[in-house]
Formats: sequence, structure tokens, C-alpha cells
Amino acid sequence: MNLAVPYRVQTFVGLFASSLDKRKSVVFPLLLSCLLLCRGPKSYAGLSRTIVTYERNRASVSKFFCRQRLHSRNIYEDAMNAVMDQFLEHGHVVKPVVWILAIDGVCSKRGGFAKIDNAIKYRKKRKNAGPTTKAHTFIQGLLITHTGMRIPLPRRTYYTRKYCRQHKKKYMKMTQLAALIIATVKVPPLVRIVVVADEFFEGTIMDKACNDREYIYIVPIDKRRCGEDQYGKRTALNLHQHGKSLNRTKLKKIVFKPYQERTALLRRRTGDDKKQRVYFAISEVLRISGLGERTIVYSWKPHTKSRRWKSNWFKAFVSNAKDCDVATLIEYYELRWQIEIFFRELKSFMGLVDFTGGNFAAYERFVDMVLLAYLFLEWFRVQLLEECKRKKDLGKLQSTRTRSLLHYFQNEADVASVHYITECGKKPEALRVVLAAINKSRKTALNM
Repeated sequence: MNLAVPYRVQTFVGLFASSLDKRKSVVFPLLLSCLLLCRGPKSYAGLSRTIVTYERNRASVSKFFCRQRLHSRNIYEDAMNAVMDQFLEHGHVVKPVVWILAIDGVCSKRGGFAKIDNAIKYRKKRKNAGPTTKAHTFIQGLLITHTGMRIPLPRRTYYTRKYCRQHKKKYMKMTQLAALIIATVKVPPLVRIVVVADEFFEGTIMDKACNDREYIYIVPIDKRRCGEDQYGKRTALNLHQHGKSLNRTKLKKIVFKPYQERTALLRRRTGDDKKQRVYFAISEVLRISGLGERTIVYSWKPHTKSRRWKSNWFKAFVSNAKDCDVATLIEYYELRWQIEIFFRELKSFMGLVDFTGGNFAAYERFVDMVLLAYLFLEWFRVQLLEECKRKKDLGKLQSTRTRSLLHYFQNEADVASVHYITECGKKPEALRVVLAAINKSRKTALNM
């Protein structure tokens, strides 16, 4: 538990304070601090007692998320733009650079018998496997800058057909939501975007969205995708099977050494990773059914002890890039895994799956607050980098991930609480109020 809202949070909220009214300018720093400083599950009860001098009933936290006037997605978008503007003002983009836009869907699973709206029911994979599960799905974009900074884009909620009929919303497929993310992302003029996604998003929708904005995209090719003749008719050539049948003696060997790649700063490796990554790949330009003339890369990974169940790992992916070699395309596509790490960090450390309410609109606002907390940690990391004076600490901060950033911030907040008590010690009345709040919070925790 902590005694006051840290000044870092107040400074961060000040970047987009113009979009907040008087009430929200008080509640947002408090709620954001609770999400970052809560040591246990980030439920309504856990959030309500994190800041002991501003302790609230958990019902008041629930009512805040259920408020229809809380346009949290718009507020998050204002915060993201403010952080981006500050990033550009500091001169981080002064020459042509490449940013990665990773797109994927994240599911937050709930109990199979929970009475919740807009849930996708997963089928049992085998008989007698227990109760089915329900999940909410969000399509998320993660923008990775050339300095390694991660900027989550505003979430796009996937609404089921039933939910759209009940609430009079327009139904959109997941691939259409991904295309909407690509169409609305704002980047500086000197930045070249490379979009990476998994096989689910491969198709004409993604192809058109990237071509309209002149973005490069790299996605695994659908195993059913076939070739196309010069008249635009589909042929019997299955591209995935065609890649497997190629002569492997003509493959190019590609080796990536840790910390020596061109994209090393974007990976944020931690620990002593000395394993090389070896690929054998070849590319060709073919006419693809529904897409036209595109570059196809076929790559293999050799057999290793960690992948005993596969003798050779094969991957075929398609791209609209014509000026990139095979090694560059593979290196860019490797960064798709960063969004999977991003989802894992949201669920493990930021409380994405801790929501227990039944109101789906409230859960959407909760997701926006989780993304805002993650955005704060990225802004906090940039502030620490600018304040750092030792080269050894600079290298650590450049590779710091969410868990360590949370520890840095929580330690800073604990020091601020000690200073707060020191200042209150000069005023007996203020110290008495603080001790009473601490005792009340302790009794509440014991009764839980």
C-alpha cells in the first residue's frame, strides 16, 4: 500500500489534462496509480485500498468504470498522441527510420458459466474435457519505434453478431478491425512502417490496407493459397506445398547473432543470450491468387535439441516488399513475437485478466486503463533514460521490460511515501490522519 499519488503520475496525466474535466483530472491519476502500485490482483477491492489516504469503497470504483460518460478510449488516444508528440519534440526522428507495427488478437478467457456479454464460446477440443470457456477478443496494434519504445495503439473490440444486434452496432470481422488499425495509425513523415501479423490476417483486406498507405507487410501465407496465371485465374499450384518441394541445395544460409542485429534495440533482450539463430531461405516473385504479384519467402530452421518433435521447421510468408532481401524480411518478421510478449506482460503484471465484473462496457474501459498504465511505463522508461548519467545503467534501461519497470516505479513510490510521512511528522494532526488511514486499511485487509 502507498500513501499518496506519485508525482510521476501527475506529470504524465498533465500531458493530456486538457481532455479531462475537473472530476476526471482527480480520479485518473488516482486510478492509474492504483493499477501500477497494487501488489495483488487488480480487482475492484484491490484497487480501492491501494492508496490508503484516498481509500474508497470498491463499489465506487465499479461505478466509475460503469459510467457511460467515461469515454476512456478517446482519453487514451489523446494520451498516446501526447506521448508521441513529446517523443518527436526531443528529436528522436531526424532521419528515415523503420518502425514495426505488430497486429494480433488478444483473448481474455472467463468461466464458461459466467453471465457476460459479447463472449466467444470456445468448443471443446476433446470429449470430457471439462466446462467450455468464454473469452472477450480485442484486436491490438503495437507500434515499436527504432529506439525500442513500445506504443500500444487504441484497442479495437471485436463484437459478436448477437451483441451487434442487441446494441445496434455495425458488425466487423477481425481482419477488418486490423485494416482499420492500419488505416488510422499516425506516424511521422520520416518513418517507414513494416506491418507484421500471423497467418489469420493474411488476405486481400490486409493487402489493400497496407498498399493504400504504402506500408510493407509480412504475413505467413495461407496453406490453401494458390498461384495465379497471367489472366488472373487461379491455378492448381499450392504455394505452401510448392515451397516444401524446392531444391534445398540452393538455399541461402542466414545467421543472426544476439545483440548484433540491426533490430537489436527493438528486442529488449534480458539475460545472457548467446544462441545464434540460423535459417535457410530462398525467395521468389510469383503471381498469387487474389493478391497479384508478390514476394514469397520460404525458410527452414535446422534440427535442434529444443525442437526434437520437428525435424525441420518450415515457414512460408508473403510480402509486398520488392526492395528488401531475404535476410531483412526474416529479421523483420521475427519481431512479430514481441506482441505475444506484450500480451503476456499485460496479463501477468498489468491485470488484464483480473476484471471480475459482468458489464462488458465497464471491461472495455478497464482495458483502456490497463493500456494507459502500460503507456505510462514506456513514458517512464524514456524519462529514466534521459535522467541516467551512468553508461552501465543506460544499457540496463534500454533492455528493461515491464516487470522491472514496475519495480523501479514502485520503489520510487515507496521512497515518496517515506518522504510523505516525514513531512507529516512535522504536523501532528496530519500524522494522526495518516496513521488512522493505515490502521483502517490494515483492518480491511485482515477481514478479507
